[in-house]
Amino acid sequence: MILTLILAGFALYIFWDIYFKNSQYSHIPGPKGVPIFGNVLQMRFEYLIRDFEAWAWKCATKFSKARPDGFSRGAALSKIAEELHVNGIFTQEGDEWRHSRYWIASAFSPSKVREFKKCIWHHSKRLQEKLREISEKQAKVLASRHGEGTDSTTSRFPILNQHDGDDLTGNIISEIQSVVLSIVCDVSFSWGEENFLSHDVISRSKTFMARMFERAHAVFPIWRFYKGERDIIAEGLSAEFSQRIQTLIDKSQDNLESRTLLDTLLRSTLEADGETDNLSEKRRRMHRLTDDQVKANLMTVIMAGYETTATVMSWVLYELAKNPQYQERVRAELKEAFGDINQLDIDQDISVIEKALNLPEVHLPFIHALIQETLRIHSVAPLFQLTALKDHVIQGVKITKGTELFLLTRVATLRSWPTSDPFKFNPEQWLGENGESESQIKTMNQLGLTFGFGPRVCPGRHLAETELVVLTSLIATNFQLSLIHMPPAMEPVMEKMQFTTYPANIHIRIEPNTTS
Repeated sequence: MILTLILAGFALYIFWDIYFKNSQYSHIPGPKGVPIFGNVLQMRFEYLIRDFEAWAWKCATKFSKARPDGFSRGAALSKIAEELHVNGIFTQEGDEWRHSRYWIASAFSPSKVREFKKCIWHHSKRLQEKLREISEKQAKVLASRHGEGTDSTTSRFPILNQHDGDDLTGNIISEIQSVVLSIVCDVSFSWGEENFLSHDVISRSKTFMARMFERAHAVFPIWRFYKGERDIIAEGLSAEFSQRIQTLIDKSQDNLESRTLLDTLLRSTLEADGETDNLSEKRRRMHRLTDDQVKANLMTVIMAGYETTATVMSWVLYELAKNPQYQERVRAELKEAFGDINQLDIDQDISVIEKALNLPEVHLPFIHALIQETLRIHSVAPLFQLTALKDHVIQGVKITKGTELFLLTRVATLRSWPTSDPFKFNPEQWLGENGESESQIKTMNQLGLTFGFGPRVCPGRHLAETELVVLTSLIATNFQLSLIHMPPAMEPVMEKMQFTTYPANIHIRIEPNTTS
């Protein structure tokens, strides 16, 4: 019996070796796989980006893409999004995507985002009070870990230091996530509706997004036969979102003059009444959405909108804590632009604030450079999964219809970066302070792929960038950030994968800024 299994295994290996050597992809360098399973056993979902990018730097040199007609987002992801009722603009294809894009791009255009600056400012100011409370608690927690040992007089090794890993950094990140979620809800629905979801929505939404992507990459759809705890949470949150959004839709039916995303999408569902020569009305009818598409798009915007921005902001805080000289530059720039930013009144000083936020690259150049560099090094979306909709030949490589591809956008950016040290966090290069030429800076601005590129570029990028500028400005003004040192055996700061790549193991000390 054992001999039979050995011979069968050997025969299988020979078959696999012959098959792989004769495959159309056999000439492409890559990591060695095993029979049947390929490379799947070498990967864990949360470290997917780490593994793919390591292989890309070692083996791959070129990728290209053609969307939205040559490739789709990924058949598996779209199917899972449909199951969970979030098949919105992020996962839609073809005419469905074009219809959603027409309305959502309009709702998040730069001119519309300007109208929400008061909302962003209001919530960001409210965050300051929450962070002050956390700062006080954090100081007490960290102080309690060092003190005189009870056996200090009798022991050669008195216990003077403690460490339990809970330094409240998670509370800081959670408060930022909560504020960004409130902003997205206000922009999507109306001022004051940010509390329409239950208090634990952030923790459950993380499970939702992670489970959606796990399902999309699963070898076997076990959840269709047995639902684990994470499946129950994901499907429960989807049902809750749908019910609560329907309640808001019912409230808004009689007021479609508002300029929120909800009202914009609701206008798209109105029945056509006779013929019209009005071009705007013709376009509206051409891009009409169903009620289910409206709800799916709202859920997509809320989920993706808060998660990505909050994750980028976490990385901004990490880089500021790691580089205190950047905190000083941010404060100096804000003082020059606004004087005392804490004395600004969003109603009376709106023209001054809008001037800076509408063109941060001109009026707040270092803050803008800091955010661009964070997006470059700590991309929240460094991987795109696509499905070929037809046969392609890309630089000599034949890709047959139905082939699944993973495009590594950060690798593509870094590989083409025009300066000599592309892996270094260096916001000064965006300002030409290291001797970069105008041509190099222009190239830098063209290489960013965090928000996508071309027709599928993220429609919410203007809102996200405005949120990042305001949050960075107010936090850096009011707080001193530093890194908390960890025991040597603790895991270092690293990226892990959920819906986005997020920072794991960051430990940030936040203290009130007492400098003038």
